[in-house]
Amino acid sequence: TALVVGGGMYASLVYAVYRRSIWRYGAGWQSLGLVRLPGAIYGRLALLFIPATLAGVAINWFVRAELGITQEGSHLVLVSEGMTATSANFAMLSLLLIGLAPVAEELFFRGFLFKLLRGQFPAWATIAITAAAFAASHASISMFPWLFFMGIVFGLAVEKTGSLYAGIMLHAMVNSLAMVSVVVALSGW
Repeated sequence: TALVVGGGMYASLVYAVYRRSIWRYGAGWQSLGLVRLPGAIYGRLALLFIPATLAGVAINWFVRAELGITQEGSHLVLVSEGMTATSANFAMLSLLLIGLAPVAEELFFRGFLFKLLRGQFPAWATIAITAAAFAASHASISMFPWLFFMGIVFGLAVEKTGSLYAGIMLHAMVNSLAMVSVVVALSGW
């Protein structure tokens, strides 16, 4: 059920972004930053993933240790709660976490919201605001530091490249790592 609800939520988010910006103003998806990147940029983004992920994990561990926050209630635990370890469930969860979530969340946070705020605030403030909104939207106190940091990384990638594809790619890579942890946990490895 969480997979169906999650899929519906992300589809609704993409539709809302479409109606509020693309359809309403007759703009193309490029107006939200969906512009092609040169091939070499993808390799650089892939290299950025490893140190960004390690830094995010370190920050999250440190902040949680200092504040005494536990991992219970993690959004990954909630998404996979009650899910049996079947190939079909893993395939659906992969589609949700690696396909739909990065596209929908990046379209909203680094596309729609980022563009809306960027005209009003400097880059650093826009990146921080959208990162905080992104982290808060996951409703997980234990994961907030990690999600905020990753929101900063995604925002910097979009700001530097001028393309939302940079944020989508990094987000999908991070969620792939999260998917591996869910598969390991559910499989009992």
